Amino acid sequence: MNIFSAHHIGKRRSMCAVQIYGRLLLSAQQTGGLCTSSPGTQQWHSDILWQPIPVHTVPVSQDRLLKFPSKDCPRFYELMKETIQLPEYKDRMNAWEDFIARVANYTGYSVDQALSRRVWKVYDTLFCQKSHNFSLPAWATPDVLHTLEEISAFDMKAHMALYKPKEKARLTGGILVDAVLKNFTEAIKKSSPLKMVMYSAHDSTILALQGALGVYSGIHPPYASCHIFEFYKESDGTYSVGMYYRNESNREPYTLALPGCTSPCPLHIFSQLMAPVIPLDWWGECQIQQQQKGGGTILALSVIVGILSIALAISLYWIWKPHPVQGYPMHQ
Repeated sequence: MNIFSAHHIGKRRSMCAVQIYGRLLLSAQQTGGLCTSSPGTQQWHSDILWQPIPVHTVPVSQDRLLKFPSKDCPRFYELMKETIQLPEYKDRMNAWEDFIARVANYTGYSVDQALSRRVWKVYDTLFCQKSHNFSLPAWATPDVLHTLEEISAFDMKAHMALYKPKEKARLTGGILVDAVLKNFTEAIKKSSPLKMVMYSAHDSTILALQGALGVYSGIHPPYASCHIFEFYKESDGTYSVGMYYRNESNREPYTLALPGCTSPCPLHIFSQLMAPVIPLDWWGECQIQQQQKGGGTILALSVIVGILSIALAISLYWIWKPHPVQGYPMHQ
């Protein structure tokens, strides 16, 4: 079934939310234009057979839905600091130590800067150049590109699955899962006329989403990758959710099954399985560890100050208290 046909989308029945980056806006507008023909009275230009689709954005600094990880979430970065102290992480990075030193020499990064995120940026830059048929530097051999890809994949695993994956998901991709489920709720209540909601964002958004869903394959999403949710009403009146992933242009999307459920998955089971990764108070959960640590420090200092004050008061009391001289009674 072509879910993008005008018959299924209809007039004013689709919308797109986009990260506010130029190429993402262009991708959203182009995809919307290609997916929605607009014959008859909806055709606004004689030579252009498409229907304009509203595209919604928010400033990057306020984007909590599509941009991960957020700089306003210190708890996530605290989790990452704990992650890179794990023996598994250190062992893997130590095995690449010589390679990373060579990459640092090629790129001008310091060895410390070349770790983790910097390696991903090097790989991403070379991948973009290769994809657009630009010449690569002589040192960027197939073996080097393969190792960079391995390190980048491990870095993604560290961000999602290596340590406390549920908590990391609550601070990242779980936000988008929650938005998708709310779209389904609105569809059931018929409070929204939308037939399709599309999000245009980065590969990191797909990674965070699939990490929260537990369906990340370990393969970095290529250009134009698409994670698809389909919402069904079954013959018995219940609802279910199907998931598909398209990361190749020469074949149909892959069917994805939520761990612990079938495909499609009954909505109530889907919601239950996703509950642990959906934040109840994202802002509070992002700050809570820092606040607890600060609160604990203040409490400890208060106790110490209180004990010292008591000790000082007792000492002063004994210093200033008149003491009897041997053989002479104290005067009352």
